[in-house]
Formats: sequence, structure tokens, C-alpha cells
Amino acid sequence: MTALHVQPAPSLPSLRAVRLRLLTHLRAILTPDATQAHARTQLRRTLDAEAHGARMQRALLGGRP
Repeated sequence: MTALHVQPAPSLPSLRAVRLRLLTHLRAILTPDATQAHARTQLRRTLDAEAHGARMQRALLGGRP
């Protein structure tokens, strides 16, 4: 009689390892990238400055504020 080769059942990761991997993945997705946040801030400041310049120009030219 020959012995059949039986592959061992794949072991599942522990619940702790799954939680750690999930938390790491979610943190990476949900944490804003510093570079993107800086670019957003610069864009907002540029748009605010342009809007302020347009308001000042209208005020100086006697247009509506």
C-alpha cells in the first residue's frame, strides 16, 4: 500500500495579524498625504489671493464690491 501525499491545510493568519494588517491598510488610505495637503493649501491661498485682487480692482474702479 502506498502512502498518499496529503498537503497540509493552509494555516490562516491569526485574528490579531488580520486586524493589524487591516488597520495599517485603512490608516494608509485615510491619512491625507502631506504633499497633497500642501498643494491643496497652496491652491486655496492662490485662489483666495486672486479673488481678493479682483475685489480690490472692482472697488478701486468704482464697481460693485
